[in-house]
Amino acid sequence: MQGSINTRFSPGWLHEQFGTVFGESFAFDVPYRTRMIMECERLVHERFGRLGLGSRNPQPVLDLRWVYKNVVCVMYGGILRRGGKDDGWIQPFELGKTLAV
Repeated sequence: MQGSINTRFSPGWLHEQFGTVFGESFAFDVPYRTRMIMECERLVHERFGRLGLGSRNPQPVLDLRWVYKNVVCVMYGGILRRGGKDDGWIQPFELGKTLAV
């Protein structure tokens, strides 16, 4: 039986190490997000390929985790904040100001 390990490097670390920029485009522009994910896979492979991490020739993958994070955030009154060096964070809603369900 063969297995594999799935890893994810933090966007902040990727930004510090490789200068990757996430920002608004990463959240709302699917082609940009797809290119960034592929580029990060390639960069990680250059650095850690001998450990089996990343991909020399990454293929496009539709990653919808970001869409779910955005939708859930807004549904419950949170505010999605974006920066250039990370994939965003959620500013919590204020108690007492939640949406009626």
